[in-house]
Amino acid sequence: ISDLPAGQQLNHLQCVDWARSLSHCKTHRELHSWVGVFAAIHRVVFVHTLGFTLTLAAVSSSPSLPGNGDIAFIGNDAKVRFATAGLLVPFHALLWTLASWGTAGEVVR
Repeated sequence: ISDLPAGQQLNHLQCVDWARSLSHCKTHRELHSWVGVFAAIHRVVFVHTLGFTLTLAAVSSSPSLPGNGDIAFIGNDAKVRFATAGLLVPFHALLWTLASWGTAGEVVR
C-alpha cells in the first residue's frame, strides 16, 4: 500500500488482511500494566533498592548486647548485612525475567 500514490492508498486498505497483519502486535495488557512499567524502569528500581539496602547495611550497627536475642533487621554482622544486600541481585533478575516475559508478546514466548 505504501508503494501506491497517496490518493489511492485509502481505497486499498479494505484489501489488507488485518487479522494476519495485527497477529504479532502486543496486546493492551502487555503495553499498559504495572508489569510493563517495571520492565521499562527496572534498572532505576534496582539501583535505588540496592543503594538503600547498602546504605542500611553500612549505617546499621550490631546489637549492643548480642546475648539478649536482639537481631538487627538484615543481620547482626556487617558481612551478613552486605551479603543480604547482595541477594537483591538474583531477586531482581527473577522479577525482571518475569516482567520481560509478561510484556514480550505471544511471538517471543
